[in-house]
Amino acid sequence: MEIKTNVELNIYKASKKDLKAITNLLLLCWKNAYKEILPSSHLQKISFNEKYTYLTEEMNNNSIIYNAHVNDELIGIIILRKEKRVQLPGNNGEISNLYVHPKYLGNGYGTQLLKFAIEELKIFNYQNVCAWTFSNNTVARLFYEKNGLYFDGNIRPYPFAEKIFLVRYVKKL
Repeated sequence: MEIKTNVELNIYKASKKDLKAITNLLLLCWKNAYKEILPSSHLQKISFNEKYTYLTEEMNNNSIIYNAHVNDELIGIIILRKEKRVQLPGNNGEISNLYVHPKYLGNGYGTQLLKFAIEELKIFNYQNVCAWTFSNNTVARLFYEKNGLYFDGNIRPYPFAEKIFLVRYVKKL
């Protein structure tokens, strides 16, 4: 299926009524993006209820969830929040999730979502933005580098699978 790249991407702040659809998209994106990165046994254990609970907690803990649509179809999500882990100096925002539906990958929608996220974090007066990704996720790492973020040397273990690590990318706003 060919996707038209000149179609407008509409981004909205999500509400609780959107969480079911967002959860389904998040599960689809996780299983697609990480099939070569995480053990299949781990990916098979990830359930709708687990991700729905995660999204509900994020929303209840002041994270902002955005959903992105093309022609009324949900094709992407972003979750923004105050940085929670290893702190950079200053007031910092974090992109905790940025996903695009697999059939829309490679059409620039991820870049549009990232640019939107950065502009939103500027509005909230954050000084830096950070995003964590799997150390062996070369696609995401190249995506962040192409868009002006850099690996700052911070590495942490992924708590749900052995010998899997996350790396932090940052950018001054």
